[in-house]
Amino acid sequence: MTGRSGFPIPVSVLTGFLGAGKTTLLNRLLKDPALADTAVIINEFGEVAIDHLLVEQASDGIIQLSDGCLCCTVRGELVDTLADLVDRLQTGRIARLARVVVETTGLADPT
Repeated sequence: MTGRSGFPIPVSVLTGFLGAGKTTLLNRLLKDPALADTAVIINEFGEVAIDHLLVEQASDGIIQLSDGCLCCTVRGELVDTLADLVDRLQTGRIARLARVVVETTGLADPT
């Protein structure tokens, strides 16, 4: 991804098995002031989506993808979401975007 200034915006993928501590790690990382201006995309799989509610940072920067597994059925949604973030940044609807973190569902096979 490339931001308004033309510099690349890093995208990190946080993945692991169910119960591995992905959301706990994400919460700890987001408390660090160095990670301000981070957009978080949370991929949830299941009838009841709760992971996005467990992320403690109250922010409009949390986006939920819940129509299936990121690695297979919602891959296009991820591309659209990333493109929308760049559009928001370029049109000034987002002031700054330093990085994007994608938390996958515990059922994902990111390979």
